[in-house]
Amino acid sequence: MTNTNTNDKNNSLFNQKTKEEYLNAIKDTTRQSYERIFRITEKYETALGKDINKFTEKELETVLYNFKANNRNTIESYSRIISSYLNWSVKNGLTPINLLERYRPDDFEKFLINEEEYISEKQIRRYEDRCENYQDAVILRLLFMGVSGRQMSEIRNLKKDDVDFEGMELRLVNNLKEDKGGFPEKYTQRYLKVDERTMHLIKGAIDQKTYVKRNGQMIERENIRPYTDLANNEYVVRPSITKTEGLHAPVDKFVIYRRIAVLS
Repeated sequence: MTNTNTNDKNNSLFNQKTKEEYLNAIKDTTRQSYERIFRITEKYETALGKDINKFTEKELETVLYNFKANNRNTIESYSRIISSYLNWSVKNGLTPINLLERYRPDDFEKFLINEEEYISEKQIRRYEDRCENYQDAVILRLLFMGVSGRQMSEIRNLKKDDVDFEGMELRLVNNLKEDKGGFPEKYTQRYLKVDERTMHLIKGAIDQKTYVKRNGQMIERENIRPYTDLANNEYVVRPSITKTEGLHAPVDKFVIYRRIAVLS
């Protein structure tokens, strides 16, 4: 069968007709996952000018390495998809052997890589310094210090009374279950020693009364304020006053997610 390659970014499969024959033979529920893998392998097939079912073992291993997986279940899953296609190719006389068939779970360990990225103290300070709001900077700092909890509950539940400025310590409450208002019904608690920088940002967040929209990047418009008033309650991280409900409850997790998204 003649190799063909489509350049359509939304329909990019090498040897399109053969791949479609294979994909049409599998369940609709798994087709999308399989097709996604073939869109990744397409660039290697194009570079070598042949379908992946004609790859040598070394060429197949190059593809597996370049998935850059850091979890064995992930790389095994990708390999099974390719192996399934190779089995189908053998049955249809397109290739003599499935070179991945002999691979065992432990064989995939060598394809794993560790590319975890870490933020240094210097980097996090630079990000904090670019925040227009202490309310945002304190979220970055608390995350950096390992404060989060289920659905950000350790940050959301942090009250002014939980902050021991003299002892440089925080009482952190992690929700196991919360009511409709966001208050913890079941929870665990722990105490965390922190540094002066964290305390400085917490104090700034507590003292902050108004919140600068979009980190100061608002386009000026007539009759639209570039800031909002913050809820006046017992919590460190507080929402803007945009409605009358929930102003004395822990801030909603989506408020924190949105603030992080704006900063990013």
